[in-house]
Amino acid sequence: MTEFKFRFKTNAELDLAESTGYIEDYPMVRCKVTTKEGHSADFAVKTEEDFLQLKEDLKDKDHIESIEYYPSTLFFDINDYD
Repeated sequence: MTEFKFRFKTNAELDLAESTGYIEDYPMVRCKVTTKEGHSADFAVKTEEDFLQLKEDLKDKDHIESIEYYPSTLFFDINDYD
């Protein structure tokens, strides 16, 4: 369980939904990681499974200055990938 809301708990659930070709806006989390060198990356974390793994993977990394998590929404339309 996390402090954020996810529509999909696992990657298998997300894969199944994506196989339909369309998913209306769904709650997920964005993560912004900034390194001590000043580089940053902001990316979507679509499932609770990925979120929990990411938190574990980023724990105690010396090169990271900050990690920010914030709620967001995303949608999927297979036609956007043609």
